[in-house]
Amino acid sequence: MPAATSLAAFVLIVCFFSPRFFLWSFYDLEPSEHHPAEFNRAIDTLRQLKDPFVRVTNPTNRIISWRLLFPILGHYLHLPDRAFLSLPVVGCLLVLAYVAHLVRRESQSAWAGLAASALAGTASWFFVSSGWLAYFDSWYILGLLVAAFGRSKIASALACLLTPWVDERFLLTLPLVVVVRATYLSEIEGTSPARNRSDALRYLALVAPYCILRVLALATTQDEGSAIHLRSHLATVHNPRQIADALWSGLRALWGFVALGPILLFAKGRPGSSLLLIVTVAGVMVLNVPLAHDLSRSASIMIPAAILGMLLLARARPSLAVWPLAAALAINLLLPARHVTEGWDEVTPLYSLRTEVARLRRPPKQLAALHLTRGKILIAHDRQREALAEVEKAIRIDPTSVAAQINRGFLMNKMGRPAEAASCYDNAVRLAPALADPYVQRAHFRLAIGQVSLAAKDLRTAGNLSPAGSSVRNLLERELAQLERALREP
Repeated sequence: MPAATSLAAFVLIVCFFSPRFFLWSFYDLEPSEHHPAEFNRAIDTLRQLKDPFVRVTNPTNRIISWRLLFPILGHYLHLPDRAFLSLPVVGCLLVLAYVAHLVRRESQSAWAGLAASALAGTASWFFVSSGWLAYFDSWYILGLLVAAFGRSKIASALACLLTPWVDERFLLTLPLVVVVRATYLSEIEGTSPARNRSDALRYLALVAPYCILRVLALATTQDEGSAIHLRSHLATVHNPRQIADALWSGLRALWGFVALGPILLFAKGRPGSSLLLIVTVAGVMVLNVPLAHDLSRSASIMIPAAILGMLLLARARPSLAVWPLAAALAINLLLPARHVTEGWDEVTPLYSLRTEVARLRRPPKQLAALHLTRGKILIAHDRQREALAEVEKAIRIDPTSVAAQINRGFLMNKMGRPAEAASCYDNAVRLAPALADPYVQRAHFRLAIGQVSLAAKDLRTAGNLSPAGSSVRNLLERELAQLERALREP
């Protein structure tokens, strides 16, 4: 039943909030901090798959140097790239199944389990894990939930030992996990405070070796990447309005269940537990938010508190629990969802599966630049025909792309087809008659095929279009002077 529920919840969520599939095929590009999040991290993570201890220099991905669990497993199991990249989706299904199991166990209602499972998936952790390649947030959330609600000591111990190697935010969220676990076991199983203290100490002992290793690495400058990451994020001046917007976008209606936990505890005459949960939630959020630019993603640390609210509700009103869960699910499915990332010019909205399938068939113009980037890499490896195919894809996506016409002209000339190359350069000039670069590129082409006077004419036009006194204009004038001298010589 949890497996079927998980699959149904997954399909439902993706129908409303689909990954941007049209970006997924570009994880073969070179590392760059400016690539879209959908494949940016996959580039460096796949390098880790080949060599788990490779040095990650991309500033955006430097943090993954210690997130070695899946790269090491994938490396020694010889997982193909696509199988490795599918692991976060497997994690999504496991999280949804586990939430369904927990809520169904307390409410004795399969519908409540389905509503809770789907609701838990309408949060940023799911959108990232299902849409951004090589983001293992689903496994990090699974580790948090097993540590918070798992009844098996072996399973909870493995969660504490392994999850920091998936995402070190597990350590920052551990205080919330401990408080949620103590509250859950006290309310549902009636465990004693001594048992809860024992669990807390056990968890601290299990994560201590990882903490000591990381601290020693920082102290001995063996972990300069993390030091740079911490310095840059702690020095960032955060916008409170953007943070509030991001936190809301990360969970939306799920915040109601984060708040419901303390309310139900207070109503049951446990004000101390209610206050402790509120303080822990606030403290953990304050610790996590300054350490990442993808702010809406940071809200996912509240998932254990949200699930606790669901379980307390199911315990208190098992026959009625499905209705608040279904209402919250409807709100989250109907409200817009988006990624809010600090430093980006605008938020990234999530669209329906129907929209994304249509964009897969008719890609947006932004994709042309990525095809050109791949084309340049292929040119550098002397794979001209494959490079030409990429450039022509870019032209089909964006017929107004000047860069695509120039790249096609370069390849046509290199492949011994000067007439077609000339046509491409003419198209580039026609598309951007007020820009200097198309004239410069056409001038170099004309000079290469012996049309010196036409090349000089293009250089003269390019110089006139360049700002007066600029270094570019001075360079063009010197190049033009050399050509004119060559024309005057017999």
